[in-house]
Amino acid sequence: MIKIWNLDSGACVTSFPLTRCSGTETIAFSDDRKFICSICTRDLECVAFIHSLDTGKCVSEFEIPDKPSPILLSPKGKWIAAIAQKSMLLSEWSHSTKPSWTVLGPQQEHDIVSFSSDGTLVASLSSTSKMVKVWSTESYECLHMLNFETPIVHDQLALNQDWLVISLDNYRTLVLDMKTEAVSKTVCSYFKAGPVISDDGTLLAGQSLEGAVRVWDLTSRTLTDSTATGQAMGIELVTPFKDDNTILSHSWGKVKIWDMESAICKEELEPEVPLETQTFIAAASGAPVFAILKDTAVEIWDTNPLRHVNTFERTFSCLGERYYCLAISANGERLAVGSSEPGTVEIWDVKNAFLQQTLEVPLANFPCIAFSPEAAKIAYTLWETIEVRCLPGLETLTVESEIYRGVSFLRTLTFRGGRLIGVHMNTHVQV
Repeated sequence: MIKIWNLDSGACVTSFPLTRCSGTETIAFSDDRKFICSICTRDLECVAFIHSLDTGKCVSEFEIPDKPSPILLSPKGKWIAAIAQKSMLLSEWSHSTKPSWTVLGPQQEHDIVSFSSDGTLVASLSSTSKMVKVWSTESYECLHMLNFETPIVHDQLALNQDWLVISLDNYRTLVLDMKTEAVSKTVCSYFKAGPVISDDGTLLAGQSLEGAVRVWDLTSRTLTDSTATGQAMGIELVTPFKDDNTILSHSWGKVKIWDMESAICKEELEPEVPLETQTFIAAASGAPVFAILKDTAVEIWDTNPLRHVNTFERTFSCLGERYYCLAISANGERLAVGSSEPGTVEIWDVKNAFLQQTLEVPLANFPCIAFSPEAAKIAYTLWETIEVRCLPGLETLTVESEIYRGVSFLRTLTFRGGRLIGVHMNTHVQV
């Protein structure tokens, strides 16, 4: 059944039954708001139904052959896009005529299709070939064919006349200029839902893994200049220091030290690594120290004043490890690097730049590591438990956790006054 609501009153104004149908895949109004088109599955066949909004009756229906996957209706313009028989297909829909399909080009089945909000553009995304294609719905011309070296996320694609937005498999979302095909902006985020561009093209929104809906201003002049390393949007880390007037922020390799009373950035550290390389940062809350994980090296920095103190050379490369994390104790004396593959936790003595222990443990994907405030304990997430070890003797305490493989994982882990607190991806908190 299809239900239609009045957005002003919030009331359901009409509904249409869909007999023998197993669900609606996509739905759209006609531009004159007189008809509504829905694509459903009936008797294992893909069928389009067009209902009149005046009478509530189905005025037209037609089958879409070859079991297309996916299939999508445009928000405006009355277009249907589908991938079937390894081809990208496009047609207009109407209550008075049957569709006339145009083959736009070859396309792998189960790739992603997306329209611009005005219906003038349609795009396909193939995570297998790491390629995005954009066509004009008016001329059927292929306007852009973009190849990416970094793997792209399968179901995250948005576009309009000015911007093309895709997400990479390294927790970055790129905003590309449709005129130049160059990366204009970088959002340091991975979306659980979205991304979407507002109809006027000024805002970008998406729901992040922790459940928050984030909105970015695409017109901000501070974010429009594209340098050799690109400009990142969004803050990945904020940490206060013990003096209660200094905080550290991190955004895609750029570290800033702020004075809280004046809201002035006192010092800034620009990234020296290429934008494609992911950088992890951890800061000590009780000492003016932070650490930067770069591939095989960990750099130790002092914030008062900002200066490089030391570098630890690691055996394993971050680029060869699937998921990894970085933690530093509140007093700045111990540091830990964890990776789910090959499944290790490295514990370092910060002052002496010495690797104290390497623990071989089956860390969960997206692992979390935390030190107790005095650095006497370390905790890390396994697949269904949290393991706590006393240092330096490594006595083990296992804490059962409601972590289910492939369903949920802890985003943060921290010690607070004899308690261990974990926040899940779905914002569920365990103490």
